Amino acid sequence: ASWKKSDKRKDYSSRWNKKYRETSIAVSKSPLTKPVIITVNEEKDLVKALDEALNPDSRSLNSILSSLRSYRKVKWVKYRVYSKKKKRRITRWKKIVKKPVFSKGIFIVSLDKNMGVIKAKRVSSVYLNSKKYQNQKYLKNSYFAETERKKQL
Repeated sequence: ASWKKSDKRKDYSSRWNKKYRETSIAVSKSPLTKPVIITVNEEKDLVKALDEALNPDSRSLNSILSSLRSYRKVKWVKYRVYSKKKKRRITRWKKIVKKPVFSKGIFIVSLDKNMGVIKAKRVSSVYLNSKKYQNQKYLKNSYFAETERKKQL
């Protein structure tokens, strides 16, 4: 059987499309409740860092910023006090409220479904795991990401 040039081209293009589909990475949107990696540098403030990490619209950005600014970390600590009535030391609980400072560093922030902050933690390093975290700049899997990836070189 003799092959024509047009048959070879059709065969090649079908093989190319098949390979392209197998090797292309699908854009996956993460759920909002997946923890976010936020990196704050000297030249970037919290607004720019959030914009880079999630790429949200202005309304969502304002709600996340207000919840980050109002976030407080509460910790209960045991301490001992001498009781005159019982004539011995007793244990009491003290509530410590701490406001985190989002200065230079890497932060892992967990949000709830209403964009309120559940947990904000400063870390020295983090593995870029797309199944565990979301970040638009490094992992391309933000909740606010477009479903179709922009073509760029």
